[in-house]
Amino acid sequence: MTKVYHVSRLLLILWSSLLLLLLALSSFLFRTFLFMDGSEMAHIHLNGIKLWVISLLFVLLVIYILCYLLRLPTKFIFTIGSFFYLVLGYYLIFHQNDVLRHDSLQVLVAARSLNDSDYSSFQPLVGYLYKYPHQIGLVTFERVLLFIFGSNNIKALFFVNLLLCICDNFLLFKITKLLFSDSNINKILLVLSFLFLPHIFFILFVYGINYGLFLVLLSLFFLIRFIDDKKWVNFVGTLIPLVLAVIIRSNYIIMAMTIFIILILDFLRTKSWKNILLAILPFILISLLNGLLVNSYEKASKVSEIDGEPKIAWVAMGLDDNPTYNRLPGWYDAYVENVYTKHNGNEDKITNDSKKLINSRLDTFLKNPGYTFNFFKNKFISTWTDSLFQSVWSGPNSSMPVEGQSVNGRLMSSIYRGGIAYKILYYYSSVILIIIYIGAMISMLISIRNIRTSNLFILVFTIYLTGGVLFHLIWETKSQYVYPYVYLLLPLTAYGINWFQNVIRTRVALRNK
Repeated sequence: MTKVYHVSRLLLILWSSLLLLLLALSSFLFRTFLFMDGSEMAHIHLNGIKLWVISLLFVLLVIYILCYLLRLPTKFIFTIGSFFYLVLGYYLIFHQNDVLRHDSLQVLVAARSLNDSDYSSFQPLVGYLYKYPHQIGLVTFERVLLFIFGSNNIKALFFVNLLLCICDNFLLFKITKLLFSDSNINKILLVLSFLFLPHIFFILFVYGINYGLFLVLLSLFFLIRFIDDKKWVNFVGTLIPLVLAVIIRSNYIIMAMTIFIILILDFLRTKSWKNILLAILPFILISLLNGLLVNSYEKASKVSEIDGEPKIAWVAMGLDDNPTYNRLPGWYDAYVENVYTKHNGNEDKITNDSKKLINSRLDTFLKNPGYTFNFFKNKFISTWTDSLFQSVWSGPNSSMPVEGQSVNGRLMSSIYRGGIAYKILYYYSSVILIIIYIGAMISMLISIRNIRTSNLFILVFTIYLTGGVLFHLIWETKSQYVYPYVYLLLPLTAYGINWFQNVIRTRVALRNK
């Protein structure tokens, strides 16, 4: 089994290097831009020499600044970064009118109603949670927050997101410290985590992504310790946050699958039965808890059965090329709502309709290889080269007056109405994204060279990334949903940058001799 472990690890590292190379090239050649007009129409632009020159100069500037920052104590860097986040977060929170929109608003309304013993969100056919029971975990968690802070205290939800952002950076630092045990890498990681601005702008998007990300990081912190010592406290520390993350935000099931793979690989090396138990138990508990939640709401709302929209409908929409709303192929085009209304919520009919659309699309893909390549190329690029990952777009957008969102202040208006500040943020973030992908790629290439000594845990980040790429190639895609995958690449990026800096220092030292 040891040979299987080594071969599997090598193949995963090779694949990870290729995937990161593809992402690095994509971000270097393209950038995806979303206008703040409420359309969610992603525009793919070809990068030119101007952006490449700016990127190169910015990278050199970052490396130069890092040389000085690395002389500072780690606690000081974290304190300054946290202060920066608190100031920016405070500005964002107090310069908008506390109005959510779309699904995040529906989740909030459902949570408020349920706290008032109003079960209209489970009304057959038209109730939000009746149609989308996968949101029940998030709604339940928000019910707790609203109970603590008050049903009308939306700012409290924003502040929870803000504090979780800072905690995320701290946990990612602790994970990196356990993984690499190099103070320079840890400091670079802290700088990068606070420079990754989509993380802070997402505080105004109350939709469970931040809650789940914090729990995932907590789980990973205990997982890396469990792999090392197999202690029960780390077993439980890995298990509970992971289960809660998936209950709150079902997309994090991809992290549960990632941890499953890592634990099986580690089992091939250590033969510990605890690995098998920890690999399987999350899926059992997730299924049980989801079942208990749904059953409890069925009884309370007196609804016989909550089936919801069949998941296959999102696959059909993700493979569709419907020009509705003029969005790119595979992006949201209202198919899930339209097919639900068309068949009055009938699960079998919706499933059959979705299967027909999928079969039709697969037939089109097989007969038109050039079209197929462009379809998935555009879907991939538009998802993974949006450097802000819709973090600003998902916040208060005054171009959608139906929900009454508004902002105040010149800087806030410039950011959220697509002004110069918004454009500067996009170009800045485009360069940061290039750095993240290239740095992570360098890290994996180094792992190939040091295959026998590289830590198994580094594959957590790239297996999770692989899952995200594959998932959004077939599922409905939005760039806002993939930012956690990129954020979790930062430890690898920090390692790659540190290696690059060491190479430069070595060459400079040799020349001075």
